[in-house]
Amino acid sequence: MRIIIAILFLSLLSCNNKEVKDIIIKPECNKKDIDTNRFNCYDGNQYQMNICAYNEYKYNDSLLNNKYNTLINKLNCDIEKYLISKDSIEYNFFNNYKKKLIKSQRNWIKYRDANAEIKAKLYEGGTMRSLIFNNQLTLDTKNRVLFLNGLIDDFN
Repeated sequence: MRIIIAILFLSLLSCNNKEVKDIIIKPECNKKDIDTNRFNCYDGNQYQMNICAYNEYKYNDSLLNNKYNTLINKLNCDIEKYLISKDSIEYNFFNNYKKKLIKSQRNWIKYRDANAEIKAKLYEGGTMRSLIFNNQLTLDTKNRVLFLNGLIDDFN
């Protein structure tokens, strides 16, 4: 399903249709907080709402990736710092923390995808399926961004 959505999205990028190009946006990665007013995906026809919901998910996914990479980079700096200082206790702590974070993120991705699949299952074969699917991805992704923000704040 994701492949079909990706192909649809990429094909739309090459369209000369101004209405479609106005819907598609580029994600911004440098925002600290989630902008809940950025998208209004319930104003338009079903096709436009589906595209908007996909773009909203991609935008929030870019925020998530930015937060995750910020946290991993912070951990890498701490790991390197304690490796150089030969503080094995702190080195082991941060190295294990990083491994647990990576495992947590991988498990969360499975959880997020399963949530979206089960939510959209009721709309199988209908035009609303991708809207419901992407809305659930967005909801879970926004919550994960808040969670990662909390972890980043704990390190500061």
